[in-house]
Amino acid sequence: MKILEKHKKRVLNHYKKTVLKANMAKTSTSSTLIAAGLIIVQRAMSSAELDQQLLALGAALLAIGYAVNYVGDMHKVKKKKKEIDILNDAIRAANQKVVNDVKKSVTNYLTEEIEKRIYKTLDQKFKRRKKE
Repeated sequence: MKILEKHKKRVLNHYKKTVLKANMAKTSTSSTLIAAGLIIVQRAMSSAELDQQLLALGAALLAIGYAVNYVGDMHKVKKKKKEIDILNDAIRAANQKVVNDVKKSVTNYLTEEIEKRIYKTLDQKFKRRKKE
């Protein structure tokens, strides 16, 4: 069973448009937010007096970074479902091609066998008639 090229292209295009872009945006955005949040929290905690505003800002950036990461993963899961549907269609088409090829070869074989038997029977009948 071989998946057709058009289905391979469809899967790769879907992957390029969704997973790669989402992964790049998710990773860079969430990593930046988390890193900035950690830096700000560290600054707030390392100062002589605990800076509540910086600590809150850092915690908020951390939370937003993790939220962006989670939402990005959920987006990827949603797109993966579509990718599975595309793969399912590709496998179904490949299986259908195999089934059609098998049907065609069986039909051809049976047709040849029937023709051989018909010719053999006709030949025998002609030989009998000639004897009579």
